[in-house]
Amino acid sequence: NCGSTYGIYTPGDGNFVFSGNRINGGSAGIHSYGIYLDCDTAVLVNNFFDGGNAAKSGSGDSYGIYHRDANCKIYLAHNTLFGGISQNGSSYGSVGFYYRGGPGGTAILDNNVIDPGDAIIDNAYGIIASNSGGGGGLHLANTLIWGEDMDFLVRDINWNRWYTTPAQVDNCSDWYACGSATGTLSSDHYLTNIEAGDITISTVTSPVVNAGGPVSKVVNGINVTGTNIDISGDSRDGQPDLGAEEL
Repeated sequence: NCGSTYGIYTPGDGNFVFSGNRINGGSAGIHSYGIYLDCDTAVLVNNFFDGGNAAKSGSGDSYGIYHRDANCKIYLAHNTLFGGISQNGSSYGSVGFYYRGGPGGTAILDNNVIDPGDAIIDNAYGIIASNSGGGGGLHLANTLIWGEDMDFLVRDINWNRWYTTPAQVDNCSDWYACGSATGTLSSDHYLTNIEAGDITISTVTSPVVNAGGPVSKVVNGINVTGTNIDISGDSRDGQPDLGAEEL
């Protein structure tokens, strides 16, 4: 129940690669973060990020991934994000992915599952996006955004808009931070028990099954490896599932 807790906190400069991890933001008096990214470049593949449990002794927000540095270039492929649980939100509540873009920063997301978590007081957001460098830095492909307690798929900070359908998200010109968006889904992911950390796919009828597409091979000079297997070491086929686990 300390001030803020972090599963991972990157130190501000440098290039980072995270693959095959299960990260929890812990239990915080104020904010909790699965991973707090302040970097030059970060490549995240086959991870499960859980925002933890925020506002245990005050008000605070929980985040699966918090992209802090407006000049940081990040790439996410086949990750599962859970925004955690905020007992008493201070600004937002629970957030699967927070993007703060700028003139040199981009975020490219391929084949991810984003569950916003649960905000006991306040809202649960799949994505919160802002951009201080002219817009257009966030790129989404084949993203499932859904949670039992979700209020909004996306909140656009710049234009003060809220989006509740995949069609609105994929209409990229209508939200400021969006550079491209395609293949957004929003229905029950049928992960076994994401809040308890079990992200296995419980049924072949889950919308994440065979919903993935191609992934990048190189990001800002960093080779992207490991996308042919999932977080448990199982092989992916030519039509992969979304998220960190393959059925």
